[in-house]
Amino acid sequence: MRALFSTLLAILLLQSAAEAAPDLDLRLPDLEDSASRLLSPLEEREFARSVIRQLEAQQVLITDPLVEEYISHLGYRLVASSEAPTSPFTFLVIRDDTINAFATFGGLVVVNSGLLLRTENESELAGVLAHEIAHVTQRHLVRSAESAGQYAITTLAAMIAAILLSQGDGSVAEAAIATSAAANIQLQINFTRANEQEADRVGIRTLAEAGFDPHGMASFFGRLQQATRYYGTEGIPEFLRTHPVTSNRIAEAQERAEGYSLRPPPSGLGFLLTRARVRVLTTPRPQTAVEYFREQLASGQFHDEEVARYGLALALLRQGKGKEALKLAGELSAAHPNNLHFRALRARALRLDGDIEAMLDDYTAALDLFPANRPLTLFAAEDLLTAGRPDAALRVLDGYLDFRPPSARIHRLYARAATDAGRAAVASLHMAEYQLLHDNPSAAMRLLRQALREVGDDDYLRTLIEARIEEVRLRLEPKKREGHKRGGKKRGEGQLHPPP
Repeated sequence: MRALFSTLLAILLLQSAAEAAPDLDLRLPDLEDSASRLLSPLEEREFARSVIRQLEAQQVLITDPLVEEYISHLGYRLVASSEAPTSPFTFLVIRDDTINAFATFGGLVVVNSGLLLRTENESELAGVLAHEIAHVTQRHLVRSAESAGQYAITTLAAMIAAILLSQGDGSVAEAAIATSAAANIQLQINFTRANEQEADRVGIRTLAEAGFDPHGMASFFGRLQQATRYYGTEGIPEFLRTHPVTSNRIAEAQERAEGYSLRPPPSGLGFLLTRARVRVLTTPRPQTAVEYFREQLASGQFHDEEVARYGLALALLRQGKGKEALKLAGELSAAHPNNLHFRALRARALRLDGDIEAMLDDYTAALDLFPANRPLTLFAAEDLLTAGRPDAALRVLDGYLDFRPPSARIHRLYARAATDAGRAAVASLHMAEYQLLHDNPSAAMRLLRQALREVGDDDYLRTLIEARIEEVRLRLEPKKREGHKRGGKKRGEGQLHPPP
């Protein structure tokens, strides 16, 4: 899809969100020079991290652990078969019911929830991801930045900024388009014609080599063409149509796919369960989702009956009907004891139904089956904290950290559990690590000094905190010398995991 638009998010928040919300921390990399001279790999990754931070600030990311795990696994399966199998990528899903996806610098690929819901099978979704991955691996983004120049990129960024910051106010969006689009429309079209064919060709090859149906891309193109006809030209602004599709393009994609003999089954259970999960999470009213899945089950119009029952149980859980959800979850997990979705569903339903001991037993058994599993760890820790069991939550988190590196979300959850367990110094230390992962060393230093005041007579923990203070101090020094420009240690280096 039209990769040039993916430059939008970081610059838009630099230029427009700072004016609209000056209290936000919008410390994006300076692209005035780097965009015109080509971004280095390090600058590209920092660009991607900046975009992610702003997506988090806008609260548009779907942060459900099972959805995150699925889209990352699918994405990296494709990356492994791409022309750059070792390149860093990040795959995210945002709450947006339009059919769209985009890639940006640093290997960030963002999928709209609307696209995921409207793909008929996993190969269609994989086809879109493969296309976006190809835009990154073929360096289309950097090439377009070089040819367009800073002015064109900034103009596009301003256009998208207005759309996002207007939060649905069409008049604001139209005003931005009218004042900034005219000089760049032909440039955008030329970019599309020059690069989309290559992304199609490379993406279809990646799709086939990863074991998906190579016809998935052409199938999705047909679906997108139908959606465009449905919405009409006035319903979607031209610059947001990131994937202009023609009958010729669909035919070309089909012809390329015919060159591969592989044609596997259309989708796996993981895709169908994730799609049901996204439907429940993005439906504004839980009752609407309940009615949707009840109607599917009553009419028999479903891909898989167990998926429809899973969706119904999730919707009931979101509605607060623990007993009804537990009945369905129990049946599903009994029939498929090794299915992560069903095991997590049953444990969460037990918590809602008030059976905390049974919930703890379920999570313990599931984590024995899936050691250090991120979704299970997050669900278990959150549910145990909600149930007033912070010490058990800390044991679950420690079991995860024994095998896997911490993330910002793990640090924040650990801090919450430590606070509830009365371990103030540990909580402050983990919140400091959370701030470091969000590139805020000044806030981290304040928290580390607070942790030092709270540590008491725990000499080992005191040593850890003092060592971390020295590391952050060294990281802050280049910022002071260079007028608070970025510098110092790379994010995440030297992170400490205090003992339970």
